[in-house]
This record gives sequence, C-alpha cells and structure tokens, in this order.
Amino acid sequence: MMKALLSDLAFVTFTLTFTVNVFAKDIAEDYFKLELEDSLELDLEDSLELPTEQFTEEKIQNGTFSLANKRTPIWDLLESSLTLGNFNSNVAGIRSSKNTLTLNVSTSTDIPSVGFMDISANIGLWEGKKKFNNELMLFTIQNSFSDIQWKIGKFHKSWGNVDGALVLDIINPAETILRKKLPGMELSSRWLAEVTFYNGRNTSEFFTNFRNDTIHDVAAASKKSGFEFGLKSSYDIDNGQISFYLASIYPQKGVINIATGLSHSNRYKLLGLSIQKDLRNFLLNFDLAQKIDLNRSTLKNLKACNRIDGAASLEYAHTPYEKWFFKLESSIWENSLEPYYIPSSLGFVRDENQSLNYSLAYSKNTTDEKFNNTISFGGNGNGNSIYLSGESTYSVSDNTKLKANFLFLDTQVKDSNYFPGNSNWFNFGVTRYF
Repeated sequence: MMKALLSDLAFVTFTLTFTVNVFAKDIAEDYFKLELEDSLELDLEDSLELPTEQFTEEKIQNGTFSLANKRTPIWDLLESSLTLGNFNSNVAGIRSSKNTLTLNVSTSTDIPSVGFMDISANIGLWEGKKKFNNELMLFTIQNSFSDIQWKIGKFHKSWGNVDGALVLDIINPAETILRKKLPGMELSSRWLAEVTFYNGRNTSEFFTNFRNDTIHDVAAASKKSGFEFGLKSSYDIDNGQISFYLASIYPQKGVINIATGLSHSNRYKLLGLSIQKDLRNFLLNFDLAQKIDLNRSTLKNLKACNRIDGAASLEYAHTPYEKWFFKLESSIWENSLEPYYIPSSLGFVRDENQSLNYSLAYSKNTTDEKFNNTISFGGNGNGNSIYLSGESTYSVSDNTKLKANFLFLDTQVKDSNYFPGNSNWFNFGVTRYF
C-alpha cells in the first residue's frame, strides 16, 4: 500500500513539476527573461483558493498567475493546502474513529499560444488495520482557449441545479452516509473526459468515460463494462437558465436480485431538464429526469422499469450573509403493479413505488466571512427516517481554517438504511494553505 502511495505522490509531483517548467520556459521565451535569483524565492500567497471549473476572461487577465506579473518565480505557480481531519461515528452502538491527512496541490498559468492551463491533484492518506491507505481523490488537467474548454482526469462532475438532489447527480460514484466529509473536502470522483463549447447565450458540453464504476455491495453477477456518455445544452434566459440533458450510463450502485443475491448493473438512458430562475431575493431551482430501463427486483427476478425523478428548491437570501434553503425531491415508478423489494440490514423490505424527501437549511456568515455556519433538518415523507446536521468553518487567518460538522440520524425498520438505534457522526479538521 505504501508503494502505491509513493507511486501516486511521485506521479503527481513529476507531472506538476514538469508542467511548471514547460509553462515557464514557454513564457520566458516569448515574453521575458527569467531571473534565476527570483526563481529560487518562495512567496507565500495571502489567500490560496483552489481553482474552479469555470475559467473566465477576468481570471485570465487579472488572476494571481496573470502574465501581467512577469517576474513571478516558478515555484509561485504552485498552490497547496494540507488538511488534517478527525472523523468519529456511532452507528448502531458501534463506535469508530479515524484520522486522515489530505494534500491539495495545483498549478495554473496563462500562455497565449495555448490558453489558460490548470493541473490539480488531491490525495488522501489514512491509517487502516495495521497499514496505511491512500486514495487519489482528484487529478485533473484542464485548458481554456477562446470559446472551448476541455478537462480530463479524475474529478466530481455536477449535473442539475438543485443542491444535494440525486435527480441529475448520476455521474459520480454513489455516496454513502457512513462516509461523512468535512466542509470543502473533495467529493467522490471518477475518471472522465469532458469538453465545453461557449456560443453566446448557449453553453454545450459533452462527457465520456471508458470504464464502469458501479459499486456492488455483494458479488456481481457479471462485470459488464462499457463507455458512458452524456450531453448537456444550456441557454441563458431572463434572470436564469434552462438546461437539457441526454445520457447513456450505468447505475451508480448495483441492483441486487433478491432471488439470487447477486448484484447487477445494466445500461440505462436518461432525458433531463433543469431550470434556474432568479426572482429578487429568491432563487428557484428545478430538476426533472426520465430514467429508462432501470432494474428492479421482484422475489423471482429482475425487471426493466422506468422512473420519473424530480426536485425543486427555493433559496431566500434576506441579506448577503443569511440564506434559507428548502428542498423537495420525489420519485415515481411507472407501471408498477406488482411488488418490488430492496435489501436492508434486516434482509429486504418493500420498495415503494413513490417516495418524497424534504430538507430545510439555514446558513449565516459573519460580515467579514470569517465564520460560516449551516444547520439543516430533513427526512422522508413516510416518516421512516429523519436527520439533523450542521457544519461550521472558521478562518483563523488567511492561511488557516478550522472545520467541523455533525449528523444525527434516526431510521425506522422499513427504511433501507435502517440502523438499530440512533446513529451520529462528529468530524473536526484544520486546513493550512501554503
């Protein structure tokens, strides 16, 4: 395992170092002569934020790494942060604790002949049973030039407008409530390639991958593999945006055949729509998706079924530092005349043909944005589960942040995520930016 970690670190370090030197050489040849004395200096930035997916002309012209600052030392092209986290859980009376160390590294620059380039990586390290485990959470190479942007690597890709809804969040690996993360930590990701085209009020993007990343809780019936692809086209409207989606993908999580106990993963199709509308102090988001040929299990076999998923959210910002958030999410199976079942901790339970989930959240930041807090409450419509969660981030300085969150969960026997007794999670962390 340590060999794998060293291999990952060596690969990321080599890639970043090689890229920085290539960029620096190109810039030096075309624009200025590098001074060796300056290149050996290390100038810590006051505030280092990880680059976002969307590159803008403003960032290129005025960003930290703009060519306007032609005397920036080579190593100042690197941004990094280190997060130490402590994760504690009590699930059905079983307590556990884990410490993790997460390293973020990125480099970005603008080369007129190439465009804006960015390389980022995120590696997690934690102690397991008498050994260290590691995971490459993020590794991306992306470029923006003119009206085209491309990105390749391992990353978390967001579809849909409703925050936290699963209606159009179909690309990333399935998240589990047992794996709680600190605020700002990288979410589960996968290897993808995407390209985005900008044309006035229209933005179109295409993504693909060449490996099926379906998670199986039990033995898989077969290891089906094939490429997945998706298309998204967005149009700006008055005070908002409307987007259309088309995809052919595999499920994030395998469906278990109750009769055989084996997990299956078959390709399904998706047609989707999302709308965002800004109404003064209110922000309305809406996601809708038709999912075709999803698997469901009877007591005898699997059947292909269709499902409609929808979600809506309303955000109200009373001030720039306060926000209320309310969300409803629902699913309806079509032509479901016979009973279907899903596994649970007690064997299996009836899979409802309709479901409804809700959540209400309130967040508040201080005027200097040093202290950020969010608390949320939610559950499902049939009363089988209910939760209370919260998170806080405090900026000790421009280079240091403290983070914490908690979750209380209560589930009933009929819920597929049932745990005997209440369960809770408490997590703490500190992030240092360099």
